[in-house]
Amino acid sequence: MFSKQIDVWSEPNTQGELLFTLHEGTKIEWLDTLEEWNKIRIANGSEGWIKNAELRSLKENLFK
Repeated sequence: MFSKQIDVWSEPNTQGELLFTLHEGTKIEWLDTLEEWNKIRIANGSEGWIKNAELRSLKENLFK
């Protein structure tokens, strides 16, 4: 994760419950994609949805 802060939602939209906020440098595991949203899991097992625009893969950074 490379944004300063990312809100994590219970559903792949902002009408769901705001579950928690991730901070810069947090490692995440990508689980699924639905339209413009990614489902993620963090180290403590918590899961939720973040917007695609907030997520940048390591691969993108390596090949710039």
